[in-house]
Amino acid sequence: MAIVILKKTDKGHDALRVRDPSLPLRLRPAFILFDGKKNIEQVMALLPKQQGNLQILADIKMLVEHGLLELQQGGPAEQAVYLSEGTDTD
Repeated sequence: MAIVILKKTDKGHDALRVRDPSLPLRLRPAFILFDGKKNIEQVMALLPKQQGNLQILADIKMLVEHGLLELQQGGPAEQAVYLSEGTDTD
């Protein structure tokens, strides 16, 4: 499995700062954890399990699609791939 490390974009930082509705309240805890150092699995381990892994992955994908998160360049993320439908989480 590829290592995927995401970081906030400038648009993402702005959305968080101004509490933009494009960043829903329920997604903020996950969004805040993406610091360009933790991979997706590490972030998911820190989140409450109420939503389930598939919902969390769908939320992360939505944040990427809306330009709020992007792939971290350099380091282990050079081996990474963007989330795609059907990503195997095992």
